[in-house]
Amino acid sequence: MVREYDLDQAAELIRSAGAAEDVIGELDAFDETGGSIFVYENNVQLPELKVGADIIIVKGDLDIGGTLEDCEKVDSSLLIVLGNLSCRNLINMGSMHVTGNVNVEQTILGDSLCDYSLSAGGNISARTILDNGHHIVARGRIHVQDLYSFHSVEDENGRLEPNLDREDLVPQLLRDGNPDLPRIIHYIAGGGTQFRRV
Repeated sequence: MVREYDLDQAAELIRSAGAAEDVIGELDAFDETGGSIFVYENNVQLPELKVGADIIIVKGDLDIGGTLEDCEKVDSSLLIVLGNLSCRNLINMGSMHVTGNVNVEQTILGDSLCDYSLSAGGNISARTILDNGHHIVARGRIHVQDLYSFHSVEDENGRLEPNLDREDLVPQLLRDGNPDLPRIIHYIAGGGTQFRRV
């Protein structure tokens, strides 16, 4: 069941779930953009999800069979999950706050010109993380096989050191030798999972 909340109701829900106060500050800021606030009252399973102008709050776990994307037809968006998040791929260019764990089967792509973040109250796991100007932080641990980081990926032990450089990335992701966001999104959407040049 999905219900529309006002700002006060949403803030109280987030406080009662024990989410960090900075999430409420971000909720205030995003509420001023004019979108509505929609709350999924239970655990949610969907084949895919694209978050746009409306603020989405999930009161429980969010399980996406395919790709979870944000900033659909907007420059910024906000997704808050009061539970765990799991999906095949995560394309994150806005703000996502998860109180539990973030489990991504394949790839996390974060790119917001260093303005927004993906934060988890627990652990983050993915095969590949491509941080192309985003802030990715876990209060627990981050488990990743391949990490390309242009900005900041941190867990409870501090900043993670990348094991991929630009030269290591497959050519399909690059334009003039630099990672290219539209190419990376197209590659992920087409089922690409190999980011390291062999």
